[in-house]
Amino acid sequence: MTILRKYLKGFEQKAKALSIAEIAQIHQETWIDQFFLPKDSNSLSFEVFKQGFYDKPEPIIQHFQASFFKNYELDKPSKKVEDAYLVQEFNNSLQSFSPQKRSLIKAQFPLKTDLMETVFDFGWQNGTTNLVKSQTFLMLMAKR
Repeated sequence: MTILRKYLKGFEQKAKALSIAEIAQIHQETWIDQFFLPKDSNSLSFEVFKQGFYDKPEPIIQHFQASFFKNYELDKPSKKVEDAYLVQEFNNSLQSFSPQKRSLIKAQFPLKTDLMETVFDFGWQNGTTNLVKSQTFLMLMAKR
């Protein structure tokens, strides 16, 4: 069971154990800290308790996005590099090796196990199997 799932299960058990009289006595600003958060130096935190009515969910969603997810907002990708470009760049870098060393590195290196079969862009063996697989990631800059 994941640690978060354990915490949530503990929350559920504690909530079921509270009586109506105890709930009526709870100070709204600190009730989560008082009754639910374990005293174990965890990093769980909660915003101040709020209540109210709303007609549209958009303002609530915007509030939580601004409060909790602002650091995760990303600009548009600054640069996209294709896998073929990465393979070509790696291949070009091999030109600085001697012909003897270049002959040891095989393009389209197959790897087969009992569970799977795949082909890597490059591979070689020198006591261990060394594999190269291009992997493109979009380069994003977080808004700060």
